[in-house]
Amino acid sequence: MYEAARVDDPIYHTSALAGFLIGAIIGIAIIALAAFAFFSCGFLAGLILGFMADQIASGVLQLGEAIGRSIHHTAGKILTGSENVSTNSRPAARAVLSTVKCDNHIAEKRIAQGSENIYINSQPAARKDDHTECDAVIEDGSPNVFLGGGTQTVLEISSEIPDWLRKVVDVLFVVASLLGGLAGAWRQAAKLGTKFGTKCAAKFIGGELAGMAVGEAISGLFSNPVDVTTGQKILLPETDFTLPGRLPVTCSRFYASHLETVGLLGRGWRLNWETSLREDDEHITLTGVQGRELCYPKTMLTPGHQIFDPKEQLYLSRLHDGRYVLHYTDRSYYVFGDFDSDGMAYLLFMETPHRQRIVFGHEGGRLVRIASSSGHHLLLHRTQTPAGERLSRIELVQGGTRGNLVEYRYDDNGQLTGVVNRAGTQVRQFAYENGLMTAHSNAAGFTCRYRWQELDGAPRVTEHDTSDGEHYRFDYDFAAGTTTVTGRQGESWQWWYDRETYITAHRTPGGGMYRFTYNEDHFPVNIELPGGRTVAYEYDIQNRVVKTTDPEGRVTQTQWNGEFDEITRTALDDDAVWKTQYNAHGQPVQETDPEGRVTQYAYDEQGQMCSRTDAAGGTVVTAFDSRGQMTRYTDCSGRSTGYDHDEDGNLTRVTDAEGKVVRISYNRLGLPETVNSPGKQQDRYTWNALGLMSSHRRITGSVESWRYTPRGLLAAHTDEEKRETRWQYTPEGRVAVLTNGNGAQYRFSHDADGRLVREVR
Repeated sequence: MYEAARVDDPIYHTSALAGFLIGAIIGIAIIALAAFAFFSCGFLAGLILGFMADQIASGVLQLGEAIGRSIHHTAGKILTGSENVSTNSRPAARAVLSTVKCDNHIAEKRIAQGSENIYINSQPAARKDDHTECDAVIEDGSPNVFLGGGTQTVLEISSEIPDWLRKVVDVLFVVASLLGGLAGAWRQAAKLGTKFGTKCAAKFIGGELAGMAVGEAISGLFSNPVDVTTGQKILLPETDFTLPGRLPVTCSRFYASHLETVGLLGRGWRLNWETSLREDDEHITLTGVQGRELCYPKTMLTPGHQIFDPKEQLYLSRLHDGRYVLHYTDRSYYVFGDFDSDGMAYLLFMETPHRQRIVFGHEGGRLVRIASSSGHHLLLHRTQTPAGERLSRIELVQGGTRGNLVEYRYDDNGQLTGVVNRAGTQVRQFAYENGLMTAHSNAAGFTCRYRWQELDGAPRVTEHDTSDGEHYRFDYDFAAGTTTVTGRQGESWQWWYDRETYITAHRTPGGGMYRFTYNEDHFPVNIELPGGRTVAYEYDIQNRVVKTTDPEGRVTQTQWNGEFDEITRTALDDDAVWKTQYNAHGQPVQETDPEGRVTQYAYDEQGQMCSRTDAAGGTVVTAFDSRGQMTRYTDCSGRSTGYDHDEDGNLTRVTDAEGKVVRISYNRLGLPETVNSPGKQQDRYTWNALGLMSSHRRITGSVESWRYTPRGLLAAHTDEEKRETRWQYTPEGRVAVLTNGNGAQYRFSHDADGRLVREVR
């Protein structure tokens, strides 16, 4: 039953908008970080990574909105009621006819909701918790008169979070991906340090701007993934942990079967910190985090000089004291220590323009400790295997909850067999034969298997299957530069590639053809799509995209800020122009949209944004802690929301302008377990071994739950009314059957290229 609403009963607005905006800010950062720091080039893995980043960002957005909605402040009262119906001697409120005075609006607003079966003056009777046109909520009602029935909406409600803003944030999520990825794709490819770096970047440009199918075509990385141009088994970077900071401490692993060098994790594996220089009489050789070596003449690197490698988009400089600095056009810097007696120099620290650092401590050429400007101190522990010393665990000793962040397990051959997270769960398992990876599994048991054969003087993957039914056979003709992959139903994919293994053409199972041409640095200049459509790219001398022509002939032109990856001007062929000005540290200080509207940004001495002023003169003021975590958000009206974080960087407390508080607790992995809202409301969350939400329990006792396949695809959702929606998939992960909560079934059919072609209800 609902308390009957009366004249003078209060209404309230929530902080949903502020929470949504905070979630948007964090979500945009997550997507940009994913594009910036975890950019990868396998089609499926890249798609999953992008999906995960988007899902995490969307989850943060929803959590921010939910937290905001749980915080509310009185914003006015009901002004008018019935002339002939009273409740507790006060005029009764009803939808449509009753108005409210809302502090957020000049004009009066009407009550938009009421009872489905109780009417006053021919309009639905209003109750506590019904909404107004401006999305305010009736806060209180009669203590002894209750009006039953469901809720009906009879007037349009303007959401506290307008649709246009949701659309803007959706666009910003895409822009974060594009700007974080497009501007940095080639740079990040260079950082990855392998020849499929360029293939990876080509995948991004083709995949993101011309359809993800282009990604699989141009990267040559297939399924889970295998490099079709070489037969190598690849595992794209997997993140084991991230510690918060303006320069986060991130630990990730990469595997390539062809790597013979033995790193911290054994043969074939590289951590993202394993970067080094080697010196001989004539050359300086840079070994990147994925094991590829780049060689530069010492004569070009005298003290005080630098060289630019346009293929890799990196600068290598030599300081006057003889040390070397590797830096990229995103203003990230990697400083190496002195060369030891073996001619090796290891990464000493990485740094941002605002002197945020991650420092690496070595002893005898062994990485033993890591420290960051955010106060984190880590120790790297070793174990002895029959094959030699290996990294066994990474321990956090300062800057958060002390303990192991990750553990690594090995077999008697010193090969990595397991990864254990900070909660003690084994999240990855690996198996090998003759030094080659034959299987890997996730925490839910989803397993990928590989069979090998010696071909053309090297081991190649010739067969690959998964525990949920995928199966592929690989046939190589290296002399002709072609590889054919055949699926479980006889469908086939074909790639053609040049001597340097760059993809020149690809044919899909459905017969679609892609063709690629490159400039001298192997950046794609023309992508021919099925049906004769083309996408063309032009570059500056640093191989940054300056002109894009899409299949419809529409042109986008881009200008950059000096030598840096900062876009100053984007122009479309309809004369729409966006402009951005930057400060000396590469931070945007002014943005102008095609309508001439200007947004300005200001930063504090530490380089953190302290205000944003929009075209209408409204100013938002923000404050951050030393780790770059928001501590206060003050909107244009002067209302402030405070944010507190624990030592692990988790948002634990949100305090609105009225002093109402939301408290959040987390599990060992930093996933929220409880959200305690004002009014003794509590929501509880549980998560599965893959880090996916498995249940949400409200204080009312209602439960919403989710089940997933071992691969991590949603298999079932049970809502609060115990209605279950189920999904069934093909072995390739396509939805085959959807059964909704009413028992109705939908069956889906796909063509050879995986596109939906039929739906049967």
